[in-house]
Amino acid sequence: MSAMDLESGVLQSAAMHPDACDAPPAWFLIDRARAKLLAMPALRGLHDPARIVLYCLSSKELLETLSIAPGGMVEVDLTRYPRPSDYGVRLQRLTDSAWITVGDLEPLAPNPDTEVHSIAPHEWGVLGACVVSIRDLERRHNVVRKFVDAGGVLTAVIDFVGGRKLQLDFHEPSERGSGVGARLLPPARLVPHSQRGVPDPRPLVVTEGLRASHRRDVVLAPLALASAGRGGLATNGNIGAWEHGEPIVEAMEYVLGRQRYQFGDVPDGELPAMTGPVIYAGPTHASWGHFLTQGLSRLWFAKQHPTMPILWDARHLEPYQQHVLDVLGIANPQRFLTEPVRVSEVIFPYPGLRALRLITSGVSG
Repeated sequence: MSAMDLESGVLQSAAMHPDACDAPPAWFLIDRARAKLLAMPALRGLHDPARIVLYCLSSKELLETLSIAPGGMVEVDLTRYPRPSDYGVRLQRLTDSAWITVGDLEPLAPNPDTEVHSIAPHEWGVLGACVVSIRDLERRHNVVRKFVDAGGVLTAVIDFVGGRKLQLDFHEPSERGSGVGARLLPPARLVPHSQRGVPDPRPLVVTEGLRASHRRDVVLAPLALASAGRGGLATNGNIGAWEHGEPIVEAMEYVLGRQRYQFGDVPDGELPAMTGPVIYAGPTHASWGHFLTQGLSRLWFAKQHPTMPILWDARHLEPYQQHVLDVLGIANPQRFLTEPVRVSEVIFPYPGLRALRLITSGVSG
């Protein structure tokens, strides 16, 4: 590869690697902290008018062409290329009114685990100015640390190679103008796009303060319990809920300000079919207190739709859990998620109660 890499102020060239000693001089850089590609043909020894051409590597579709004056430089916003290894760039120079290709078509990033991430603090509930940091927990260094104005966005190029564990933090700016102040939120785990999802942009507004999403052709997999991580990044296993291969974030559970689970991998092969619609209730939780505050938190929708089946992420209900449902007058048909299935329609009610939060308006009715 003839690209260089810019991360946390350190410039790394492929030519510095012992296996790349015969590589041609690098002519473009990746500025990770700003998510920019910087193309400078003069680094390749070209002093003619030049241009770069960007392609989609899978379809070979030409995406954009940018001209560069002799000795000049051009920047490319990588937010348009969220997975850089899927795209390639080619350098061309102008001679005798003809464009001549110089070198090979090169991927913007050689590693498929390299992604562009945009983090908006206000979407996490941080409305004022803050310092956003992404920290590599194993190497114990900050990949990115940047001041972000109120309403602003941090965009950076991140590597997740080898299951790299990255921690996302939001801090108050230091009063001295350098460093960071108090932590504004519990630490969060930053994961690849494949393990994240986008909430339904058109949730069903059932009543004031209560919402649910209506998903179709959904793959569900049972909760796989497994403790991982420590402190604020500790998780209790993997859950599985996908629509067209994308994680369904409404299925996620949060306790005491942190994400309780991670998304697992989408099951392969043909799956048993289940006819919907069903109401996704999530894990039951064996503990009495957790069953009341988490296991029942989605059943407000079942109360309003008494004939629609409830789908529990469990093998069965404990006798006391069934007794609670009887007392509450919830007599919907019940199904249990014991193996990966494909469901035609699933309703994902947003939890009406979360630990350390007030009951959502409308639940008591």
